Amino acid sequence: MMAQKYGKYPHVIYEIYNEPMEDTWESVKEYATDIITQIRKYDPDNIILVGSPHWDQDLHLVAADPLQGFNNIMYTLHFYAATHKQELRDRATAAWEQGIPIFVSECAGMECTGDGPLDIEEWTRWVEWMEAHKISWVNWSISDKNETCSMLLPRADKNGGWDESLIKPAGRQSRKFIRQYNEAVYRTIEYCPSTLVIVPLPFEFNSVTLAPGIGKPESSATTPFTTMSAIAVVAQNTATTNDIALSILPTI
Repeated sequence: MMAQKYGKYPHVIYEIYNEPMEDTWESVKEYATDIITQIRKYDPDNIILVGSPHWDQDLHLVAADPLQGFNNIMYTLHFYAATHKQELRDRATAAWEQGIPIFVSECAGMECTGDGPLDIEEWTRWVEWMEAHKISWVNWSISDKNETCSMLLPRADKNGGWDESLIKPAGRQSRKFIRQYNEAVYRTIEYCPSTLVIVPLPFEFNSVTLAPGIGKPESSATTPFTTMSAIAVVAQNTATTNDIALSILPTI
């Protein structure tokens, strides 16, 4: 069971039912109660995401009858900006105002098929809404299929190190939003090939950006860490200073 193996780690998020379709909220709630009860036997506090009917969009049903007796439960909302617009935002806002914690575990800027043109204007409205309500969001998807939502071209290397020519419009716009709304918490480290940067502790790995582009993980005996923004560094505790040593790599 996942909770038995990973529940001891503080950065685990469980999503127990992705996009219920024709299920009623009553059946989803019953299922979630059983699963959450089992997870909490091994993991008392990591976040558990619970879906709602109609592809994670019926948050009004959740707000009317939320789960009871559990902590650190959030409810998922999914949207595709060219299909889902103000009506769904209004529904989600009403649930949020009733105290329902929301996590957008899938979203993107095209139609709900994952294809079709990007609606940048509506996508921007969604991102502004999520940021205004302090709602975490995850973009779909880092893949190389021949569809609008796949952020990479098919020739992109599976090991990363993608330059601008390999990132499709959906990927570039996703990156723009992420950088825009996280600028205050990012520290930009200028680098050149073979640079070793010593950063005093405390230090958050997901606050590293490499300019000008995305770094490649280096083969090393130390543990590699990949940041939330898909920018890779190699880090280790130095033996004498208790600092973090970052090996910053060029993108080409």
